[in-house]
Amino acid sequence: MTNGTSSKCRQDTSNFTQEKTRITKDLHTNTRKNLRKQILYLYGEKIHHLTRTYEKLKVLRASILCDLAFLRNRQDQNLIPTCFQLKFHSNSAATKRILKRTELTLIRNELHTNRFLLDRINKDLLTLHLKLSNKIHPALWDKSKQLAICRAETQTTLKTDTQTNKLRRLQECQKQTPSLSQPHMKQTVHNISDRILTKTETNVLSKGFNFAVTPKHIPTETIICGVETSLTKINPDDTNRIRLKITNILCISKPPKSNLPKEEQTALRNLKEDTSIIILPADKGNATVVMNTSDYQTKLTNLLQDSTYKPLNRDPTTYLEKTTRSKIKASPIREEIQQRIIPRKKSSRCPKLYGLPKIHKEGTPLRPIVSSIGSPL
Repeated sequence: MTNGTSSKCRQDTSNFTQEKTRITKDLHTNTRKNLRKQILYLYGEKIHHLTRTYEKLKVLRASILCDLAFLRNRQDQNLIPTCFQLKFHSNSAATKRILKRTELTLIRNELHTNRFLLDRINKDLLTLHLKLSNKIHPALWDKSKQLAICRAETQTTLKTDTQTNKLRRLQECQKQTPSLSQPHMKQTVHNISDRILTKTETNVLSKGFNFAVTPKHIPTETIICGVETSLTKINPDDTNRIRLKITNILCISKPPKSNLPKEEQTALRNLKEDTSIIILPADKGNATVVMNTSDYQTKLTNLLQDSTYKPLNRDPTTYLEKTTRSKIKASPIREEIQQRIIPRKKSSRCPKLYGLPKIHKEGTPLRPIVSSIGSPL
């Protein structure tokens, strides 16, 4: 009985080893196998659960990004989604104003909640990415990531279609059609400079910082750099085929038609060339603020006179860059991931301080913002 049990155990162990070897071979030969079964057999239930969690977080992130874009657009167009619309038995003008303010407050709160949730999801995704990339075979991990990306793209498509239908019904119910040519200029443009803005300049500024001006030329070099960077992460056999397709697309591509009339293009160019003013987004309210450059510099300098700040004898950027590089190299992160996140030598820049005007406060003070983009911090 004992010998029979031991023989059965050895046979089961042998079968499991053969199955594991077979799956590993299938992985290297790129045969079509069930991805989740491969992960479950090779790495166990815990890693399998983590990959499923990573996939679900990717889908949830895509859904939240769609919700954020939908709410921001409805907020800019002064359209209240049905779920935020409030009703009251009284129909007075004061009641309508209170309900309107409450509805907008609910939208702002929902935006804040979604941004907080998106930040937490991004942190969780990064943690899972680093953990799984060190545990799972690179080829299998690439397949798993691709599956998660495909599911996220599908979710984005479905969510976008649903929200497009919601917008159409919303416009029909509220009988409002969003227009870029007739925005609420008094609410979106605040001129506190000495320059008197023309009607055309005010109109082009009222479009806001989210309005993208169509380029005059196709950014060929930027596209090629982005494609070549991405090609290093895929199968070398497919790179030439992708390059050929991109080349054909670039050859037949033409710049899109300008989305600004000629007079607004001239006004935008005149504003850009005027060094006596500076154009900034407001701290709150999604508005555009025009200030005198001298006033902006004075207010920003006064912020630095506070005892909170003190001058440094030298720029610590190079030291922080070296420290960051050494810590990344000493970490257990895989080498190929290190190459993507490690700062290049002498490529970092010092964080920059700028201010956003608080138009809702007397004297229009500035809110200090420190931008660490491109810095080793």
